[in-house]
Amino acid sequence: MADKKISELTALTTSDGAEELIVNDGGTSKKITISNANKKLFDGSNVKLQTTSSGVTITGTATATAFAGDGSALTGITTLPSQTNNSGKFLTTNGSVASWAVVDALPTQTNNSGKFLTTNGTTASWTTISTGSVTTNGGWEHAHTISSNYTVASGNNLISASPVSVASGVSVTIPSGSTWVLA
Repeated sequence: MADKKISELTALTTSDGAEELIVNDGGTSKKITISNANKKLFDGSNVKLQTTSSGVTITGTATATAFAGDGSALTGITTLPSQTNNSGKFLTTNGSVASWAVVDALPTQTNNSGKFLTTNGTTASWTTISTGSVTTNGGWEHAHTISSNYTVASGNNLISASPVSVASGVSVTIPSGSTWVLA
């Protein structure tokens, strides 16, 4: 075969792997098939990297320092769980799986107006403010009408300045051994 410039050669459009390539091995020209070149380039006898018209297929483990794109087609990578319907939640993990959890720092505030937050060391809850028995204002004030249910604690008494009325549907519970005095 006569020598030709590479630009004069017919282009190879498809390969079956049996085509021969010329290589320089320490100053000596040798030939190798495309199939054998792939085996030598990609881990001895196993093809680990295969290029296709749609990209690269990797079999086994690949380590990357960076990649382009959104990563949605990658598999085997730990990703964030879906953010849909998770507004106001925080990201947590059990050490293996990430998930969204509800922030539960406060109990519900519904029907707890005028109460304060307390805890038993485990659970937060709302409780009624107890003002004690001492005042520097010269006296205690209270409404003429009791408008919410009230129960005197067992072992305690209740004193109110009259006149006092109890709203319709509302009850005041006085336990056995306790007294309600209207002064």
